Amino acid sequence: ATLSEIVERVCRLPISKQVIVVDDGSLDGTQQLIRDLADRLPIEPIFHSINQGKGAAIQTGFAAARGEIVIVQDADLEYEPEQIMQVIAPI
Repeated sequence: ATLSEIVERVCRLPISKQVIVVDDGSLDGTQQLIRDLADRLPIEPIFHSINQGKGAAIQTGFAAARGEIVIVQDADLEYEPEQIMQVIAPI
């Protein structure tokens, strides 16, 4: 329910970034939502054909990452995307 909001907020952050969205075999319409987001936002979607768990999704995202800093942002709004700026500031 919060995926679109999270992705849009991360994309708006005023930093150079690569946004990778990993779907871990969702069967609830999330894959189409991600495809729709990729049509209008600069994100790189990756789809697992079957559910492999959060650890596998993170490993897939890490393998695709090209930057010097990697941040994991879950889609549940547990962490505010804007906090990424504070996290990377000392780096």
